[in-house]
Amino acid sequence: MTVEPTGPGPAEPGVVAELRRLLVEVTGEDEGWAARVAKESRLEGDLRLESVEWAALADRLAERYGGRVDLAAYLADLDIHQIIGLTVGDLAGYIGSRLPAPSPPARTRRRAGRTAPDTGCCTGPLCRSSLVHAHETGACPVAGDSMIETSGLRKSFQVGKGRKGVTVEAVRGVDLSVAEGEIFGFLGPNGAGKTTTLRMLSTLLLPDGGEATIAGADLRTDPAGVRKRVGYVAQGGGTWDEVTAEEELVLQARMHGFSKAEAKRRAAALLGAFDLAGYADRRCKTYSGGQRRRVDIALGVIHSPKVLFLDEPTAGLDPQSRAHMWEEVRRLRAEGMTVFITTHYLEEADVLCDRIAIIDHGEIVAEGTPDALKREISGDVLAVTLNGSTSRAAELLSALPLVNKLEAVEEAGLWLYVDSGATAIPQVLRVLEGSGVEMDAIELHRPSLDDVFLTKTGRSLRDK
Repeated sequence: MTVEPTGPGPAEPGVVAELRRLLVEVTGEDEGWAARVAKESRLEGDLRLESVEWAALADRLAERYGGRVDLAAYLADLDIHQIIGLTVGDLAGYIGSRLPAPSPPARTRRRAGRTAPDTGCCTGPLCRSSLVHAHETGACPVAGDSMIETSGLRKSFQVGKGRKGVTVEAVRGVDLSVAEGEIFGFLGPNGAGKTTTLRMLSTLLLPDGGEATIAGADLRTDPAGVRKRVGYVAQGGGTWDEVTAEEELVLQARMHGFSKAEAKRRAAALLGAFDLAGYADRRCKTYSGGQRRRVDIALGVIHSPKVLFLDEPTAGLDPQSRAHMWEEVRRLRAEGMTVFITTHYLEEADVLCDRIAIIDHGEIVAEGTPDALKREISGDVLAVTLNGSTSRAAELLSALPLVNKLEAVEEAGLWLYVDSGATAIPQVLRVLEGSGVEMDAIELHRPSLDDVFLTKTGRSLRDK
């Protein structure tokens, strides 16, 4: 049984070759062994990866592709039979689906006195020539991996006047790095500094200190350049009750300098993309909360920005509208946009974001992929239900190096505390099956982001 690749299209040859190279690194095998590894080779059944090699492969993939590729998260979505049947081609297909899709070459027209548009990138054949963007391999000599870089970003506000006035440090030296094509989540309670940071990065507030670069433009010395490259959608929205979505979008495009014809073309395209074409001639006050929020985001991307800032995009929406909004955000990322989103919905950050940062009292207290942060605090728990032979299974499994702690639960159950449940499952299965111990079920339990927030800040985000 094989697993269908997660994402569009088959695995690219370049991704398969890169995966083979990483397999050589983690297994210690030679190049000849790698040359014999086919896309149909099963990682567990044919290559016999040990748990330490699974973990090493997860680390290599994270280093190579950043937050886009999370092996543990991918495995956690598969059932036991799918993990056993996982092939090199399946994994390469997943990796390929998480990378930015290649963009078509820019269409330019040569005219006297005019030059080709500045794309902010090299024009060589490596750039955007394959599924793996040259930026990620270091081959692009102009652009880097990061779309947002901040260092020591600070902002204070004076509250009150005279002797009773106090200075409130809203943001206290924030350092962030957001990769091209990421959905990056900014998590924290109300008043933690999320919106202040967002407003500084979008040039709506002037920082008191620190540096920041957005899509190659310096926040301090080139704020106009930043504004051309970013879109910003405020928490409160920006639509007016008495005008239609089409009128809003055309006006926004005109304010960005587009001709009337181009503004109408862009408005029509976005109305279709955001499933709003059927309501285009209705006043915004007649829209549902979800429809109105989609208009807000369409306004933010009318000028095709490289980076989109979303401040609490699903606040106040019903579950169905929130799920629809998540799909819109994923679509924008698939089209090559980098999305920076603030939220205090834990499940939203968990399922939507490639990486997150937690801010509390104006300082970053944690940063990483959701799964990495959850593993950092307590690891995972495997709940194993056995058909007899509990004592024998406990003896076998407690001897595994990957098991940090083992507890007997009820009459026929064991809890195994491990660093990564998804990479531990194959070895647990192998040991039990090899020793003839019958198992009824195995379940993976993982800590939540609320557990992470509680550990990092001493209080629950859900209470805020």
